Amino acid sequence: MDKYVKRISKKHLEQNIRPNSASVNIENMKASGQSDSISKKNLTETACNSFDSNLETELQCLEFASPLLSGDYRLVEINSGLADRIMAGEQFVIRGDYEDSPVLCTCDTTFDVKEVVTSNVLLLLPEFHFNDEASNKKNKTIRRVIGMKNNFMELRKMTYVPVQRLKEKLREGELEWNEELNKDNKFYTIEDLLDVVQMSEVELQKALERLPVVILDGYVRMLSAEFHDRLVTELVDCLDDDDEPGIILESVGIECFKEALRKHLPDKNIPVEVVNWLIETYCDIDKENGAQTYHINEKAICRAKISQLLRATAKFEYNTFERTLQQILPIGIEFKEEYLEGLAFIDDELTTGKTIRYLNIEDLPEEPIKRLKLLFSLRQSWNESAMQQYLSDLCPTKRHLNELLMNCCRQTTTINGEKMLVGLKEMLL
Repeated sequence: MDKYVKRISKKHLEQNIRPNSASVNIENMKASGQSDSISKKNLTETACNSFDSNLETELQCLEFASPLLSGDYRLVEINSGLADRIMAGEQFVIRGDYEDSPVLCTCDTTFDVKEVVTSNVLLLLPEFHFNDEASNKKNKTIRRVIGMKNNFMELRKMTYVPVQRLKEKLREGELEWNEELNKDNKFYTIEDLLDVVQMSEVELQKALERLPVVILDGYVRMLSAEFHDRLVTELVDCLDDDDEPGIILESVGIECFKEALRKHLPDKNIPVEVVNWLIETYCDIDKENGAQTYHINEKAICRAKISQLLRATAKFEYNTFERTLQQILPIGIEFKEEYLEGLAFIDDELTTGKTIRYLNIEDLPEEPIKRLKLLFSLRQSWNESAMQQYLSDLCPTKRHLNELLMNCCRQTTTINGEKMLVGLKEMLL
């Protein structure tokens, strides 16, 4: 509290207040019974004048407003970095619907907001001199207290910014293969999305970059699963088509692909923005001698075809899955098991053998406890590395992962010394 209040010792007060001044004034006030005989201001001034005239320092006396405006204010505790940004003129935004827990957003970061109750009473004053601002010369000032608070809002930087609501809003107006279905649907601009999601502008842009979205006529449109799958299939077919020499694994010509789409789908007008998104998503860029060429990203195209295949069937026998996948991949693309990370669940039991099913991290619950509960329903025990692939979005660092697993999961050690996660802690069930 030394930062906020200049302390004066009790001993100093006893030495510098004239013995009977306060009692005389109070007795006079009681005796008169007149409300205007001694105003609050007069009483404050009397208290200020009670100090020894030899006190060579600034003296600030507090006067409480009536009524106090405590309910008109919310206090937020911020670090020096945020304080500097506020003083520089940056605007912060508190986002959330009535049923949401509020978040505070800068232009690039989101903070969870929690109310903290303190045993101390915090005084709100329009002006006050702290220790480093106080004058060394004799000066008496009355400071007006306009409110008192015993709670404030505490900020905590969010490790993971939820994107589920963003996806829900974008699905309201998905870009369908048959766009006639979307005539009455609601579309959102970037500004509209900032009004309904709880994230900063920079975090929103990064989230959109990870989703199959394009900007059409100023609106953010997410491709439907059907639209996405059909475009990927067209790209793969062109890669295997000898009549499309301009579309090969090592070099994909954008104009060649646009022309191929017009030839294969003469009745379909696919927006240029969608074609550009597809090429940028499934190709890497090479820049040599000022020229820019695109070549197929093996992992991206392989994961897209894995997703298509697994979504079509509840469960695959693993060997059958591998054979079927190789048949639908472009010639020259080889499947690697590492491409399944965060996209599929592999189980190996004595009764059923090795099987695989679709389990995309993008579709899992965002609440950590719900996600862990779902994972333990699929398998009773997990090693940490297997579990990590389904928690990488919630836990971006090893430290965050360890904290989550330590707080939520029961652990055991095998005879080989390997740590295993064997379920949620009982208090979370």
